[in-house]
Amino acid sequence: MDAVFLKLLNMSITASWLVLLVIVLRFLLKKAPKSLTVLMWVLVAVRLVCPFSFESVLSLIPNTEPVPPEIVYTQEVTPGTAEILSHVGNNPVDYSLGIDTQTGSLVINEMTAPDSDTVNPLLLMTTVASIVWAAGVAAMLLYTLVSCLRVRKSVSEAAYQKDNIWLCDRISTPFILGVFRPKIYLPSDINEQDAEYVIAHEKAHLRRLDHVWKPLGFALLSVYWFNPLMWLSYVLFCRDIELACDERVIKSLGQESKKPYSNALINCSTPKRTVAACPLAFGETGVKTRIKSVLTYKKPAFWVVAVGALLVAVLAVCFLTNPKTAGNSLVSPELDAAVSEAILNENASKSWLGECPTEGHVILGTDETDTKAVVYAIEKFNSFGFYSGYFVDVGGHRVPAVLRFNKVDGKYILDRIDYAEDGSGHTSSIKRLFPKDCQKRALSPTESDNASLWKQCAGQAEKYLKKIGRQAEVKNYSEVLLSEPLGKFGISDEVVNKTLELKLPYNTDVSFFESIENGIRYVYRTSYLSHSGNILYTKEQYGSNTLAEAITVSGKTGEILSRFSGCFFDAQVISVRSDGFLVKPFDQLPEMKLGEIFVPFSSVKASCCDVYEGLYVRILYDGAFDGGTHPTTKNVYTVCEYGDVCYFGNTVSHTGGADEPLYTTRAVVGG
Repeated sequence: MDAVFLKLLNMSITASWLVLLVIVLRFLLKKAPKSLTVLMWVLVAVRLVCPFSFESVLSLIPNTEPVPPEIVYTQEVTPGTAEILSHVGNNPVDYSLGIDTQTGSLVINEMTAPDSDTVNPLLLMTTVASIVWAAGVAAMLLYTLVSCLRVRKSVSEAAYQKDNIWLCDRISTPFILGVFRPKIYLPSDINEQDAEYVIAHEKAHLRRLDHVWKPLGFALLSVYWFNPLMWLSYVLFCRDIELACDERVIKSLGQESKKPYSNALINCSTPKRTVAACPLAFGETGVKTRIKSVLTYKKPAFWVVAVGALLVAVLAVCFLTNPKTAGNSLVSPELDAAVSEAILNENASKSWLGECPTEGHVILGTDETDTKAVVYAIEKFNSFGFYSGYFVDVGGHRVPAVLRFNKVDGKYILDRIDYAEDGSGHTSSIKRLFPKDCQKRALSPTESDNASLWKQCAGQAEKYLKKIGRQAEVKNYSEVLLSEPLGKFGISDEVVNKTLELKLPYNTDVSFFESIENGIRYVYRTSYLSHSGNILYTKEQYGSNTLAEAITVSGKTGEILSRFSGCFFDAQVISVRSDGFLVKPFDQLPEMKLGEIFVPFSSVKASCCDVYEGLYVRILYDGAFDGGTHPTTKNVYTVCEYGDVCYFGNTVSHTGGADEPLYTTRAVVGG
């Protein structure tokens, strides 16, 4: 919902520029046909409805994305980088060295590295704002429903007159009700002369489809209720459709109808009220202005109509299109390739999570001589990794940058990269580093800029997947549900905080991610054990049945119940008996297939052996098997014929019948 709200917020701000211009032109084009003014409001509606648009060099929209989503979805929010993130695992990080103190792997060491114990205030504000927005939309729709029901109740006893015209005792002004089968309702006490003009007016509304446009306008207002300009737009739109309809009636009935038509407006007028969703009422909107317009109406000159139509066309071209981005076609392929290489090399010396470094850049301008080249660009660096089945950007930044090259033997050799400062010095540093014609986009990249940056990075990530032979969707981390909070399963915040204190290299929500360590790919998985209410952390070697680590944490206290590391085996669900204690009936255990690694199971401590949660092994029998008799061979791991647990241990002996095995040696869990 946050992403939807941000998209609508940006669309609303973008459309506001058009609204302001329409308000100004509405005042200047008083002598133009009012239908042209209504058409300008249609352009505003198109801008609010369409989430995309064509690019044009004639576009006058300053920025199609004044609130970039990256600013909200990052943990460290600054005007410069606006995208530094680290959201895999919860290890303590030494930012000065960029070393993960649990695994020894490199992580972010930028000065903007986020504090894992803090929450991005903008993300919190956006979440709250999106909830308030949704509540506002619901309230507006409820108001619409109640209004419609009240009006329908008031006309429930209306009497049919002719065609689609009905008379009603319980209404004070004429109106149209209905979208698909609209009806004209008149007060029962209306005189014949007024009725003639009212019916002509309402039929003009129907021919213009105003009974459709007004509800659609209110629907848009319900979505964009948070923008005051949208309220003003709706009020002026309703007024303009009435003025346009008045003009059409006077033009049809002739100049002599002005006075009696004005009298009908006065006689049918109603007290001014708040913004209405329905119905389309005859004498409800701007009666004084309408009477003045009717009495002074003259057929507009041809040049006035032509100028008005031209202005509407200009509005459509300049405000329904997005500003065209120059892209990287400003430079030669050689210089563009040098920029890509420079960005990757510059960030390779820093520490990032993920396994696939990618870069994107949008060149805003260049300054090149025979010996040097300066490139003014927006740089994006993203490192991708596997997270809950997706290949997502798990670390990176987007920042304005000035790349300076020396030209040697036709090659571009990087001299240095100057980055815009973070925080309060961001704007001043851009003004210092970038030429004036590049500063606007450096300060606020356009929607097309952001799309181009992402497309470049995502394209490189897809190539990497093909190279390593993996299939996965490449996604922005903010686009997909990558995890489920433990709180959803009843784990308290206190317990979650205690798991953080354990400083384990696992996520604190139900999810999994991959990490390459010493050339071996591991899967770090956080699971919730529904049968016991505990939390299970496992580290598995990708593509094999090798379990490198299994940690069970109490879902009630946050304390470690068991921790195994070393050599593990694949598992098989089996029934467990120990000293005659029936631990778990076989038919109540979940079914597992050969080759699966472990099955979660409640911790059971018996007098002669320990059964640890989440760690069960299936070992191919290493000795002779003869009618349920098991050898007492040292370091041989066995399993009963009908499927009992096979424990780790130096010596496993079996006595008793096959239906009630007894283990006399305490299990020592390990390799």
